[in-house]
Amino acid sequence: MNDPTATNVVQVILSGAHRQNGDATTMPAFGGAYSDDEIARLANYVTARFGAEPSAVTAKNIAALRAQD
Repeated sequence: MNDPTATNVVQVILSGAHRQNGDATTMPAFGGAYSDDEIARLANYVTARFGAEPSAVTAKNIAALRAQD
């Protein structure tokens, strides 16, 4: 959350997360449920609210990250 590029936040929103640390923790992927603009807005909100400095992710950034998968 302290990354002003919000790359990790966006990747978790797009692809979900699974962590095994005693108890299984899972967050489902939301990449198919939300538009690039909605994901950018969410990532910017999360980093502004919980990070050290806000991000300025755009729908174009999200599209580029989706293309990498």
